[in-house]
Amino acid sequence: EVDAVYIATPPDSHSDYAVRVAQAGKPAYIEKPMARTGAECRRVLDAADQAGVPVFVAFYRRTMPRFELARELIATELGEVGAVLVRCQQRAHPLIDGEVPWRLNPAVAGGGLFVDLGSHTLDWLDHVFGPIRSVSGHAGRPLAGRGTVETVVSASFAFDGVVGSGLWDFDASEPLDLIEVVGTRGTLRMSSFTAEPLELIRGAERTLIEAPYPTTVQLPMIQQITDVLLGRAEVAVSTGATALAACAGYSPKGLQPGATVMVHTSLRSLGWVVGGCQAVLEALSTAAGADGTLIMPTQSWQLCDPALLNEAPENWWPIIRENLPLYDPATTPSQTMGAVAELFRTTPRALRSAHPHRSIAAAGPQAETITASHPLEAPAGEESPLRALVDLDGQVLLLGVTAAKLTLLHLAEHRASYPGKTTIPNGVAMMVDGRRQWVTWNELDVHDDDFVDVVEAFAADTGLVSTGLVGEATAQLMPARSLVEFATNWFSTHR
Repeated sequence: EVDAVYIATPPDSHSDYAVRVAQAGKPAYIEKPMARTGAECRRVLDAADQAGVPVFVAFYRRTMPRFELARELIATELGEVGAVLVRCQQRAHPLIDGEVPWRLNPAVAGGGLFVDLGSHTLDWLDHVFGPIRSVSGHAGRPLAGRGTVETVVSASFAFDGVVGSGLWDFDASEPLDLIEVVGTRGTLRMSSFTAEPLELIRGAERTLIEAPYPTTVQLPMIQQITDVLLGRAEVAVSTGATALAACAGYSPKGLQPGATVMVHTSLRSLGWVVGGCQAVLEALSTAAGADGTLIMPTQSWQLCDPALLNEAPENWWPIIRENLPLYDPATTPSQTMGAVAELFRTTPRALRSAHPHRSIAAAGPQAETITASHPLEAPAGEESPLRALVDLDGQVLLLGVTAAKLTLLHLAEHRASYPGKTTIPNGVAMMVDGRRQWVTWNELDVHDDDFVDVVEAFAADTGLVSTGLVGEATAQLMPARSLVEFATNWFSTHR
């Protein structure tokens, strides 16, 4: 009789095996990292939730006496902690028979030694100070050129009241293993992977505190999990939910299952992606979960009035108006929205709003609410899908694109008062009472040349922009309501 399953294979099989274990009704204890990506982690959690079984992850520093002692010293001896510094240097790992080890193969490991080893330290810091509220970083010096894992990673991260930075170099001349926690009354220095004594520094006084590794490093964690499964304890400190932060690319305050989120993405900016736009869309759908709603702009500028586009001679405009195709939510392609958005609008669950130029597609429980209203004369106004996104307390995710693409900011333009605010004429061919007609209206003349500035100001003033790396692209996640409120005031005072 099998009571639980320990999954200690390379990360590329973690998600598949863990889902099978959950479907068999068994708890799983998964080696870290939990999986290669946040989407794979959430797939495991969804399967475990459906089966009603727990998932545990081998971030065993959360229970090791050495690290529990360090956590106690941080809480009692350092005063108010304000900063954390992490340094990890190792010499290059040799090839095995000319082959790259699996830990350095991104298709297997998900991200090289930074993911394999750096996740231990970051998870423990999350346990001590967490949750991580924001993170950004850079990676460089690929092992063997583009498409292979980077050997150098730098990161900046922040908890509530504590800021941190880290540098990981896995092709360094000299090894180094250091965690330094700085408080108002003292500093604690320690290693993450070796058993040197902890060093407590308080003014001129330096105290070395022995804190050896246990003979079996995972024994405290396994004992805790066993106690939970046997009903002798209620909580384990390293679960699938806590481990997700080490793989997801977002902080725990980031994109969560059940989110309502408008996504702007550039497939090219992500770098090479196995499966292309289909894989990206599946990852986004998995991240939002069955209770989440994905939203993407699917605009079709090609149907605008030729006078507005001004791409053809003026004497052609009447002919163009007579021959432009009618807008059809099912078949009209989007333009300049990207491959992921174009694929998204064709998926069976996606609904698309009725505006012939500024349509929005959505899939999920809130899709009908998002797409129900989209008036011709106010495509970014109070009755548009943008207002619905704000009313639902949704989010905006920029994935490999700048804030210049942030459609939601047009709602802030609509609300703001600024010099030169005006309307412009537009039109479209559409059926009216069964007859094709050219219908005209005036709409707000919108501009995006200061969108990057307003988002930078929003991030600096509020701290509500969560930043990270997804592939080779920068990802920015921010709350819709707060962004629109800030941008409305900013446009009114800066334009």
